[in-house]
Amino acid sequence: MRILDVTWKDISQQIRDKRPLAFLLGAPILFTVLMGVMMGGLGGSSEEDPRLAVGVLDRDGGAAAGSLIALMEKSEAVRPVRVEEKDAQTLEKQVSDGKLAGAVVIPAGYSAAVFDGNAMPLRLLIDDASDAGTNADRAVRAVVFRLQTAVETAIWSANIAAEQSGFASPAERQSFLESTMQAGVREWETAPVMLQLRSAAAKESTQPAIPSGFAQSSPGNMVTFALAGLISAAEILVWERKSGTLRRLLTTSISRMEILIGHFLAMFLMVFLQVIILGTFGQLLFGLTYWQNPAAFLTMATTVTLWIASMGLLIGVMARTSEQVAMFSIVPMLALAGLGGAWMPLEVTGETFQAVGHLTPTYWAMNGMQNLILRGQGLAGVILPAVVLCGFALLFFGIAVWRFHRE
Repeated sequence: MRILDVTWKDISQQIRDKRPLAFLLGAPILFTVLMGVMMGGLGGSSEEDPRLAVGVLDRDGGAAAGSLIALMEKSEAVRPVRVEEKDAQTLEKQVSDGKLAGAVVIPAGYSAAVFDGNAMPLRLLIDDASDAGTNADRAVRAVVFRLQTAVETAIWSANIAAEQSGFASPAERQSFLESTMQAGVREWETAPVMLQLRSAAAKESTQPAIPSGFAQSSPGNMVTFALAGLISAAEILVWERKSGTLRRLLTTSISRMEILIGHFLAMFLMVFLQVIILGTFGQLLFGLTYWQNPAAFLTMATTVTLWIASMGLLIGVMARTSEQVAMFSIVPMLALAGLGGAWMPLEVTGETFQAVGHLTPTYWAMNGMQNLILRGQGLAGVILPAVVLCGFALLFFGIAVWRFHRE
C-alpha cells in the first residue's frame, strides 16, 4: 500500500502539468506522420513490399513451376524475385550479402517429375545463421507443401477419371492434371490462412526487406519519445532530494526498496500507457498491425516499458540537479535512438554501425515491433527481443538499487 502511495504521488505530479503530456503524445504523432510521409508512407504503389525477398531461378518453365511461383507471389511472408540464367552464379553471393533472404532453383524437368508422382527436390539457398534465412526457409517449405497437396489431389482425381471414363490421349490427361492442380492452387491462394514466421536463429543479421514509411517512423518515434518522457519522471526524485521529502520518507517505516519500486511503478504506468496509445494510433490511422496479435504487442509494450522505466529510475537516482536529469536523459535518448535504428533502418548503414546498433536496447525494441507490423510475425517473433529487453531492464534496475542504497 505504501508503494502505491508513492506511485500515485508521482503520477499526480506528472499529470498536473498538461504540457509534458501533450508533448509526449502530440509530438510523436506529428513526427510519425512527417517522417512516414518523407519515407514514402503514403506512396501507395511505390511503398516497398515488406515481405522477405526470395530469388527464383526457373529452369523448368512447366505448369508446376509456374504454380509454385504463383503461390509464392500470394504468400504473406515471401515475395519471389525472378532471376535470369545469366545471374545464376551470383545467387549465393546475394543471399550471403543479405540482398536476398534466400533463393530457389527450380530444376529442368521439375513439372514432369511431380506430375509423375516422383520427387524432384528444389535447390534452396539460405543463410542458416540469419533470421531472414530461417524464416524464408520455412515460408518456402510451406509453399512447396501447398503445391504438393494440389498436385497429389490432381493425380488422385486423374486416376479416378481414368478408371471411370479414361483419357483419349496422354495430352488430355496432362491437361486434366494441370487444370485440376491450378484449381487447387487457387484454393490455397484464397484460403484465409496467415503464415506466422518463427524466429529461430540466435544471431540477428541484415534483413533484406528494408522498413520504410510508417513501419519505420511509428515504432521509431514511439521509442524515442518514451525515452524523452524520462525527463519529467526522473525529475521527481531530484525534487524529493531538494525539498527534503526523500529524507522525511526515509525516517518513516517505508523502506528504500519500497520507495524505489513506487517510483519505478509510476514511470512504468506512464510509459506503458504512452506506448499503448501510440500503437493504437498507428493501427487505426496507418493500418499497422500492432494489435493483430494482442499477446505479442502487449509483450513488446511491457518489456519496452520495463527497459525504459528502469533506465528512468537509474537516471533519477544518479542525477542531483534538473540540468543533470536533462543531460542524462537527452544524451542517451539521442545516442540510443540513432544507433538502434529508431530514426533510420540499420539495413541502410554499414556493417560496423549495424554491429554496434545490435548491442543497444533500442535495436531490440525496434526489431520486436517491426516483427509484428512489418514481417507479420506473432508471439514467437517477439520472444527473443522481449528477453533481451528484460535483461537490460534488470541491469538498469539493479544498478539503480545499488546506487540508491549507497546514498
